Amino acid sequence: MDETLGSTRKATIMEEIDKTCFEIIDDNINMCIPWYFMETYARYEQHDPLISNDRYQRVIKLMLDNWDSIEHESKSLVDKDHVWAERFEGVYPKRVKLAVEQIRKVHSRGK
Repeated sequence: MDETLGSTRKATIMEEIDKTCFEIIDDNINMCIPWYFMETYARYEQHDPLISNDRYQRVIKLMLDNWDSIEHESKSLVDKDHVWAERFEGVYPKRVKLAVEQIRKVHSRGK
């Protein structure tokens, strides 16, 4: 039973992070870049996604559809092939790990 409650709580947190992610990206398409890095790190390095697969696919689609107009200081670290393949094969910006930890902390606080 505890496992069910844990998975239910984790799903609720993921829904909250999904919402936060798209509020930020809807406001500024350039924020696809850090969300791509954070989710790719969480998903493939930590094996613990921040956002749902549907939302991750939407981030990827938005990045690819808007690639030429996206401006972000970390964009040069990734190319379209990495995005298309849903992988990152470089060195993550140092702040990515800290940002992932902070997002997890904020969204699990007091619940």
